[in-house]
Parts: sequence; C-alpha cells; structure tokens
Amino acid sequence: MPPVSRVARNLVRSIIGSTEDALTTRQMYQQLATKFPKHVYIPERTQNVKAERGTSASQAIVDSVDRSIFDIQSMRHLKMDVLRELQERGEVQKVHTKRQISHAETSKPGKPKKPESSQTQGSSLTDAWVWRFTPTARSNPLPTEPTDAEPPAVVLEKSEPKTHLMMYPVPENNHLNTRRRNARPAKEKRDRAWATEIRKVMSEGAKEARASSNVA
Repeated sequence: MPPVSRVARNLVRSIIGSTEDALTTRQMYQQLATKFPKHVYIPERTQNVKAERGTSASQAIVDSVDRSIFDIQSMRHLKMDVLRELQERGEVQKVHTKRQISHAETSKPGKPKKPESSQTQGSSLTDAWVWRFTPTARSNPLPTEPTDAEPPAVVLEKSEPKTHLMMYPVPENNHLNTRRRNARPAKEKRDRAWATEIRKVMSEGAKEARASSNVA
C-alpha cells in the first residue's frame, strides 16, 4: 500500500473546498490531475498487448515513470488510501446522492439502459456516492500550498456496538385488535422456532452434501 503524504491530504482538502458540489472519486481524481499535474500520476498511454494463445487481447499501461515520486499514484490510491485516511481523521464523509447523467453517458452506444427503479422517472438522475467535508471539518482553513500544516484530526466518539434488537426493533402491535395482540407473542415464538428448525435442517443438508462429495 503506497504511503499517504501530508501533501496528498492537502491536495484533496483543496479540491473538496474549492467547489460547493460534492465530488465522486473519479471527478476528484480528474480535477486533481488537472490542477496539480506535478503531484498526481497520470498514465501516459495504452497499447495493445499480444495475447497468449487461447486468450483475448488485453490493454496494458505503457510508461517509464516511477509512480512513487507522485503524492497521488492512482485513482485507487486516492480512494482506498488518501480518502480513507481523511475519513478516519474525521475530515471527510462519503454520502449517497442523486446526480445528473451527462449527455455522453446517456448517448453512449452499447451501454445498457438502467431499469426505471434505479432512475427517477421523468429525469436523468442516477445514484452516486460522493465525498464532502464533515460538518466539523468545514470550519478548518483550506491549505494555500500543498506543504501547509494540517489541521488537527477530529476525535471521533466511539459508539457502543448495536444489538440486533436495537437495529431491528420489534414493531408495535397497536394496529391489532385485543385478541390478536394477546396472541402475537406466542405466534412470534412459533415463528422463531420454525426459523431455527429450518436453519438446522439446511445446515445438516449442507454437511451431508459435503460428505457425499468427499466420498465420491
């Protein structure tokens, strides 16, 4: 895993703070490469590589540049290392939103259309995960230079692990009449016992199937 430098974190802070719109990882990488080309690795070009017999042709990056000299070495490095570290510092958060589909995306030949359930009817919106500052980090001064000093990390409060009952509370039975409400606990107990029995039978069946395959 490539190390994350102070410069890399400051570059991302500068990009996020320079726009009011939350950015996807790809949008952020493109803006970083445009604004800070000396700090961001950009592949030179690709070429067809002769494939081995029985395999299809593939694409390979062709360049002679050492990636380690760059503060942001790839879009994966940005997402998995730089942004994750800023997230752990309590400075950025990843949120779900709807974004406008560009004309290039809607008219791209060969691209399958998404079902209506994943798009808003009557509009060209699609699901997207975007990055933005946390409420606490928004008040931090933006770096003017990549080598500027960093703001202190935000101390995140550790929450107690939630139990299954806390995450999925039992719904109220106020919509039932008195007879059904009184009978509901016994019904839920039978349902739980039935679910336990089903899991037990499935587990035993899986063990028998594995045993049969080993014998064969």
